[in-house]
Amino acid sequence: LVGSEMCIRDRDGTIRSWRWNPNVGLSGGHSLSGHTDRVEFLSIADYSNASAGIIQKPFLCVSGGRDNTVRVWDLERSRETRKMYVFDAVTSGAVDWQSATIAVGSRSGALGLWDLNTGQYGSYDLIRSTKSYLRRPNFDN
Repeated sequence: LVGSEMCIRDRDGTIRSWRWNPNVGLSGGHSLSGHTDRVEFLSIADYSNASAGIIQKPFLCVSGGRDNTVRVWDLERSRETRKMYVFDAVTSGAVDWQSATIAVGSRSGALGLWDLNTGQYGSYDLIRSTKSYLRRPNFDN
């Protein structure tokens, strides 16, 4: 839940967006269809403190699922605006709205980074061990 916007996920891959108004109550329930398997993470944009020009559209939601995709949704229009294919089933994710970076963890333990505004995959160096570390992503490739 961010401000008045809320999204929930269902096991079949469907996402529903809702809007809360204290005077009216809960409204919406708009279905966001596109994922073909379970959705594992959701993140809704919080633009209350966003700088102008970082992200173009308000009311965005990012989702990632077991169908090997990350999707960006326009909640005002109830439609998908971008789809990015992931190297493996998505098991976790997060969005840094200030830098417009999507971080996605996969079933294989790998981490991927995408630019939210362009959908471009960022290159990175990842060492898989108990002391894994991530170097700064490079979206200029």
